[in-house]
Amino acid sequence: MQASFLALALVVSLGSATSALATEPGTPMDCSDLELAPGLTCTELRPPLEEVTLGRTLETAVDNEGRVLWVRDGAGEPVGPCGLTALRRQPLLVAFDATGSRTLLVTATDRCLDPTARYTEGVAATGFAFDPVRGRLFLALRSGCGLTTIRPGCPYTGPAPSTFSESLSWVALIDGFTPLADALPPPTPLCSNGLDDDGDGQIDAFDVHCKSDADNDESRP
Repeated sequence: MQASFLALALVVSLGSATSALATEPGTPMDCSDLELAPGLTCTELRPPLEEVTLGRTLETAVDNEGRVLWVRDGAGEPVGPCGLTALRRQPLLVAFDATGSRTLLVTATDRCLDPTARYTEGVAATGFAFDPVRGRLFLALRSGCGLTTIRPGCPYTGPAPSTFSESLSWVALIDGFTPLADALPPPTPLCSNGLDDDGDGQIDAFDVHCKSDADNDESRP
């Protein structure tokens, strides 16, 4: 977890806010292409000209509401064709609560660039790092193109390499999770915590300096 945040800190320092409109087909996807659950926001973090190096990121974690967060959650639901290839609405980040109920937090829909060649474009989640103190999450994503027949090359990555798909890695900073301070119970006042906080041999109500159980100072005269 520590290694993830160290690597992600470099990404954050180079990041910039995303635009409000969805990107055009044939360009790298960004936050404007993601569908977010109510209450969540997204900021794109992508160093210019170079792919993001994240180091080791998580695939599961527990947020401050006790939900299990999960990436790589299946193949998604079909939303249309690209030739003989099915376009899908891909789940990128999912939450499961204590009852097993599943909530989609971040999804993205594939795009068709060339139906004749079955040439598609999409984005996949490769991991995340959760910041419980601030209630935010760094989601590692990979925009890319792929197809099953001929391969003209991804429009935004130059000539096609020998691999099956071309990709561009980036990070989505997802805000809107419950911060840790909002999930923790309020601290017990010093005059009702069962301790001799000022070291005078008197505890809580037996300490003459305590005005009430709600008093948070055992030493004030």
